[in-house]
Amino acid sequence: MARLRSLGPRYLVASALCFVTNNVLLLLLARAGMHYAPAVGIAICFMIPFSYVVHSGFTYRVGTGAGSFARYAAGQVVNAPVAILIYALLCDGLGLAATVATPVVTVVMVMWNFLCSYWALARRQGAG
Repeated sequence: MARLRSLGPRYLVASALCFVTNNVLLLLLARAGMHYAPAVGIAICFMIPFSYVVHSGFTYRVGTGAGSFARYAAGQVVNAPVAILIYALLCDGLGLAATVATPVVTVVMVMWNFLCSYWALARRQGAG
């Protein structure tokens, strides 16, 4: 457990870089007149490999490979459905306002992404 906690600061720095990169890319595509739907598709296609390299090299300090990339990409692809499911549970199921649910969803998704990236990249490689 201590090893997982020690990865936290590097994970948050790498995630912040990915967050900013994703938002800059989406804003540039929007500014260029692209509809949000294809822009999100382009961002996903760019961000999954980009964030994989960032987390492999910086967060977990492990090598890359086809298997770990496939696991990482699978974890990332399910982000939107997981977030929507959590929103539905909080807003529709528990009756919370979206303004209350959004920070909860954000925290849960940060934890979800940490666990997914750890599973994909570091669980067998002694990362850290």
